[in-house]
Amino acid sequence: GVDYWSFATPDWTFIGLNAQTLRSNGLASEREQSKWLRETLAGIPKERQIALFIHKPLFMDSPSEVTFLKDCIDPVGRAFIYDAFRFHNLKMIASGHKHQYRAFLLDGIYYMWAPSSSSINHLPDVKMWGLREVGFIDYQFQPERFRHHLRGRDFLFRHEAYVFLQNEADKELRTKRF
Repeated sequence: GVDYWSFATPDWTFIGLNAQTLRSNGLASEREQSKWLRETLAGIPKERQIALFIHKPLFMDSPSEVTFLKDCIDPVGRAFIYDAFRFHNLKMIASGHKHQYRAFLLDGIYYMWAPSSSSINHLPDVKMWGLREVGFIDYQFQPERFRHHLRGRDFLFRHEAYVFLQNEADKELRTKRF
């Protein structure tokens, strides 16, 4: 099936987009998703609260970033999203990808980064924007607000992917013949 979706509850509309097709240089899936989003938003009352779910964060430090980091949506894709929701009551943008937990409010929109339930990434000395922890976010939506809780830290094992990768590199060096 398609990898974008929406559903509504009495108080919220939830929309999911495929971040990988944004700015895909004209792939049919990008055109289909864009058309679907325009049609979907046209049927939503302007005052209705919307929660957007997308794999990559829209930005790292600021929506006005012009440099493109592979860890977030590029500036043109970001502008497309902001433009599409410009006349709507977008209250939350939930993403993942970074394997970090982060939550902040900016210009009336809550930005939520979900950690991974499998592992953390990068060596400890690499700059991080959020909490390096395993888990998932438990959302609870209510008529005029939502709540969230980071879950899993007490029962998920924290795999550190960089340790495995380093061990694999060490093993390769040990097996090489010089």
